Amino acid sequence: MSGNERHDDVHGAAPEPDLDDLLARVRRNIELDLRVSAPAKVVAYDPATQRTTLTLEFLAIRIVEGEEVPDVPLLLYNVPVRWPGGSLGYVTTPLVPGDTGRVCFTDRCLSTWLNAKEPNKLPLDPVNGRTHNLADAVFDPGLRQAFASITPPTDLTATVIEGPLVKLGRAATQPVALAPLVQANLEALVAAIEAAPVAPLDGGATFKAALIGALSAWPTTVAATKTQAE
Repeated sequence: MSGNERHDDVHGAAPEPDLDDLLARVRRNIELDLRVSAPAKVVAYDPATQRTTLTLEFLAIRIVEGEEVPDVPLLLYNVPVRWPGGSLGYVTTPLVPGDTGRVCFTDRCLSTWLNAKEPNKLPLDPVNGRTHNLADAVFDPGLRQAFASITPPTDLTATVIEGPLVKLGRAATQPVALAPLVQANLEALVAAIEAAPVAPLDGGATFKAALIGALSAWPTTVAATKTQAE
């Protein structure tokens, strides 16, 4: 063995991290554990309860021996969906697997407030001490990636409601009449009346038949194809 060999670098204790390193690690751990908001994708939705199952669209990270390691995708269950509206009205859209949006995590435990049986007289105590927790998620549908952007409306000054079927009222079943088609059918009816033959000896039967024929087309020619009302 050479007298010049040193063993302190090989067998000695690993250097202790300085205070700045420790604080940086603590800060990073807090940042990774803190839930605020993230994009999410619908796995399933229950319209009766307005609850959804989601996957978070951000990759989860865990710390293993000081290293950040990708974790399994996070699934969230029984997440309430926030549809816009108040006590006298609301707006909903179909929500199907693959739809995306933003999931938020409340500052405090949401369960006590969410399951209240009557309006709060004062701000309530959440009871559970958890904060920014995965269990306290709320889903806002509509956040989209660039490839799934909505098609801009033809009238940029208008408020637009778009969908394969639009109902004005929860129990709407009757198609809405379109004014231009109503006008066109009225004009056609007037023209049919003017052109109807008058048979002097049939008591008006010919005229009646022509009028009935003109009216019979109304149910299918004035109705909107995807808007219903009650």
